[in-house]
Amino acid sequence: MKTSKGNLHIGKLIQKRLAEKGKSACWLAEKIHTVRTNVYDIFHRENIDVQLLGCISEVLAHDFFKEISEFGNFEESRGGGKLLFIRELHYFNARLTKKVYSV
Repeated sequence: MKTSKGNLHIGKLIQKRLAEKGKSACWLAEKIHTVRTNVYDIFHRENIDVQLLGCISEVLAHDFFKEISEFGNFEESRGGGKLLFIRELHYFNARLTKKVYSV
């Protein structure tokens, strides 16, 4: 999902995946140990903490990190820029893949 500026909107991606799985915001809230209102807040976020995204990816059994890295429209971040961010995504993706998909 993109914002009006053409950026990736991670909250909308999470909301879409949750709906595809037929699960509710209450269900996700329980799985990530928070309250329903925080899940709705996540749906409105364009950006999200990597640890939280990892947890949500695990719960939904969906690789959001891969979607983000394939989107490829990153703004430069402090202390390493795009390359460092992509390396971090690959690192978390590798951990997630081992944890979720190696059944």
